Parts: sequence; structure tokens; C-alpha cells
Amino acid sequence: MGQPFDKNNDYSLPYIWGVTAISYNSDIVDGSNVTKWADLWKDEYAGQIMLLDDVRDVFGMALKAKGYSINTTNEAEIKEAYEMLKDLRPSVVVYNSDAPHVPFVTGEVGIGQQWNGNAYLAKAEMDTIEYVYPEEGSIMWMDNFIIPKGAEKVDLAHKFIDFLYRPENQAAMVEELGYPAPSKRAKEKLTAEYTENNMIFPSDADVEKGEFTNDVGDAVAIYNRYWQLLKS
Repeated sequence: MGQPFDKNNDYSLPYIWGVTAISYNSDIVDGSNVTKWADLWKDEYAGQIMLLDDVRDVFGMALKAKGYSINTTNEAEIKEAYEMLKDLRPSVVVYNSDAPHVPFVTGEVGIGQQWNGNAYLAKAEMDTIEYVYPEEGSIMWMDNFIIPKGAEKVDLAHKFIDFLYRPENQAAMVEELGYPAPSKRAKEKLTAEYTENNMIFPSDADVEKGEFTNDVGDAVAIYNRYWQLLKS
């Protein structure tokens, strides 16, 4: 609640929230010493890496590794992140945000970026999937409910949001998607299998080190310019 884009939650409510961190398949790589974003640049992971197909997640990783905010609007810092990512590019097998757990399950990649809910889905299929919240801090985000201006059935939209905010339905979303629900009451409806799963619910310390992705205004053009350079 109270995020910069809607400080009083006048127009939005969180649907689910999540974390972008590091995942690896222990059958393919030894990730036992992976503790931070910077570890992905190690030579031993060359040709094994997947990055999300998302400019803010990818640049956020490099900015965190550099000690900068993921929401920086400073072009010099963004360029530093680009140079760092350019060094990593030969090691990257694929950029995937459609179903980012699949390359891990199929063995196409061994290590890389992952959303915690998708890591949960991957681990359900393959027990060798592990998840690491990096020391520099994770990238956090949320999906939100909004009702568009001009919507014809505003009352029905409110009823739908109310329905999904019932604790039993919040709990069902956690079980189905592997992402933490915004409602604290959801945990009352969940077993320890879910509430004590660090992949779904990061610790308070990991959340404190993380940073929510926020609007960067006109600087989005800077990010997109360097993103196109990176991917080309």
C-alpha cells in the first residue's frame, strides 16, 4: 500500500506482488556459492544464463550490482549498467518473460533471473530448482487492480475486487500462482507448506533490502535506448 504512483490507493489496489531474484537448476550448475547478482558474471556460468525479457528487471539487476537504485534517472548510472550488461551478453542463452520457468525445466538454461512465483512453478515440476535473494537487494514489483475511466459496470468491478480480497480467495491465489498475496489474512487460510516457503514469502530482511520498481518518468526513454542497444 501507499506506493508512489498512488500514495493513498485512490485508484489501485494490489492484486499480487512478487520478487525478481536468482534461480538455478542444481542438476546443471553448482549454484551453492551464488549469493549476489554479481555472481552471474562468473565465467563458470557462461552459456547457461537466462534473463527476463524486461528492461527494468534486467537493468535493475545491473544497477543493484553497481550499488545504484533500480529507479535511477541518472543517465551515467544507466550507461554503467548497460556496459556491465554488455559484458554479460555473450553468456546469455535467452531473454524470456512469457514463461520464464520453462527454460529451467527443459534444461535450456542453468541459472539466471526469475520471478519467485515462476520459480515455485518450476520447483513443482523439478525439485532441483533453487532460489536466491541476492545480497545487493532484489527487484520487487506488483500487479494492481484498477477500474478504467469510462467503465460501464463499475459496481460489478468493485464486487469482483471485493470477491478476490476474501481471505480464502487470496489463499487460493497463493496456492495457484506461487506469489504472496497482499492480504495478511490469507496466511490464516494457508498451511505451513506455503507460509514457511521462502520462495513464495521472502523474509522481512530480504524485503527490506529489495526495492519496488517505480515510474522513472522521461528517463524511460534512456532505459529503452540502452535496452535496444543491448538486445541488438
